[in-house]
Amino acid sequence: MDLSGIEEALRKGYSLHGFEDDGDKVIRVVGHGQEIGYGYEPDVVAALTRANEGCITKLNPFMVLLGLLRSSTGVPGSMAHLNQWLHDDNSKFDAYFGRGRFVAELTDRVKVSVPLDLVEQVRRTGQSATWQNRGYTITIQQLALPSGGFYIDTTTFTGSPQYPDSSPWGYKIRKIGYADSLEQAIGNAVNDRTIEVPWRYVPEDIAKK
Repeated sequence: MDLSGIEEALRKGYSLHGFEDDGDKVIRVVGHGQEIGYGYEPDVVAALTRANEGCITKLNPFMVLLGLLRSSTGVPGSMAHLNQWLHDDNSKFDAYFGRGRFVAELTDRVKVSVPLDLVEQVRRTGQSATWQNRGYTITIQQLALPSGGFYIDTTTFTGSPQYPDSSPWGYKIRKIGYADSLEQAIGNAVNDRTIEVPWRYVPEDIAKK
């Protein structure tokens, strides 16, 4: 697909931010105190296309006047994954140009729950159990209520989590891709391994602006 307008904007120091809003996908291209590309559509391909057209209109208006806008020639399979990635207001897609390459980053927040089979084991046996996850040790136990019933309680003992600002009940993940084109950078990010990052993580080049 044609992302030439967004690519030119990123080369000039703008950055791209993508997210989900009430079921729709939003793409914003911003920088230097202004927004030059914006797309708000049911799927990310349409949103990127709209934002790309906006960037071309702002950066190369003569192309619009002469009818030289390029049409999309296909939709890469990585866009289907990107569309699924942007599923709520915690999932983000950011892109920028740094060190001579396009960079695409996918971030999200993951909620953590004690495995149901462990909860059922405690409920069935009445014996407490421990669960270790991401450097945390969590104790699950069944406690009595004044009414005579029981409830499941969890107590967290902090061990050595990877990041001090993390939580036993949620953490932030990232996938990142680098390439000579934005489309390929997105594809590389989609195929990258998922890693945990600090809770307050912000893409490095974007954080500097």
